[in-house]
Amino acid sequence: MARARSCLVRLLFTLLAFAIAVAVTVGGATLFLDGNEADAPTAPAEHTDPASPPAARPETARTADVLDAPGSGGRPRGTLDAGTPLRIEGRSADGMWLAVAALAVDGADTPSPVTGWVPAGAVSGVDDIDVLEVVDARAYRLPVETPTAPPRSEATPTPPRDLPDLVVREVFARENHLVVVVANEGSANADAGGVIEASINGGRFVRIDTGKALRPGDELERVVAGEYVQRRSRVAVTLRAWGFIEEDTDNNTFESDVAPDTFNDIEVSRVGIDPDGGHVVVEVRNNSPIPLAGTTTLAIRESGPGGVLLLSAEVTLEVAAGGTSRYDLRELTGVEDGSVSVTVSTDAISDADSANNTYPR
Repeated sequence: MARARSCLVRLLFTLLAFAIAVAVTVGGATLFLDGNEADAPTAPAEHTDPASPPAARPETARTADVLDAPGSGGRPRGTLDAGTPLRIEGRSADGMWLAVAALAVDGADTPSPVTGWVPAGAVSGVDDIDVLEVVDARAYRLPVETPTAPPRSEATPTPPRDLPDLVVREVFARENHLVVVVANEGSANADAGGVIEASINGGRFVRIDTGKALRPGDELERVVAGEYVQRRSRVAVTLRAWGFIEEDTDNNTFESDVAPDTFNDIEVSRVGIDPDGGHVVVEVRNNSPIPLAGTTTLAIRESGPGGVLLLSAEVTLEVAAGGTSRYDLRELTGVEDGSVSVTVSTDAISDADSANNTYPR
């Protein structure tokens, strides 16, 4: 019985010693672990305050042209769209321009080929421009290309063209009709094969060609329709061509004095009294080979030597060759038939026979 009790006591001491050993081992391990944690660095707390956002990254606030120098005199190096990330290299001396390098759109710090100067107002995300380094304005200058003159080619000269050339050689009267003589003095084998017209004293152009080409050296002699020689006067002729190019148009005008080659003549052919109105009627005949036109004076006097002038009237002479014009002098009434004489005079023509200018003769 006593032996059993002794064994029990020995067992209890053994269990107590094991428990104490375990406790000591666990405590040492705990102290070791606590020592390691105390020596380890503490990670910074993450920024979670919405009131203090991270700084904005510089980027273009709008589409901007990048120049090779600050100011309006810079040459374009490229164009950046709005929102392009930028690396700020510095500023101009006046702070109005920023030197930038465009970055990749994903934000990678790798500049693109577009570098240079942009207006400071076109960039956002730069807090204080004045603290930036001043960059030499010539830093991004493009090289100036000297234009190279193209090589000179020994071009074959173009041979001159063969062209006709019209000139007026002569102007004269034929039976008091105006005649012009035109020649082609152009290059050999250069026919004047179009329409040729002439204007007299600045009047309307009248066609004078024959419808056939005028060969070089040949002459064309033509009466100008509607143009007459009433008296000696200065005549200016101007040529105009259609359908071909002339060598020289400065010689297309010609002036010369032209006189009638035959007689022009007017006469008072009859004087009477109108039976209905009682006024004097005068008839003037054109004895010329051409129609006459101009201003004429009719002088009406009492018959007999030293007759008193009753009326002087200016009238328009417009009468065909061989024709007669009638003039009703309604302001002259109350005279008897045969009691007056009438004289016609004009500067519009060279009158060959003045003896028949008064009636009665």
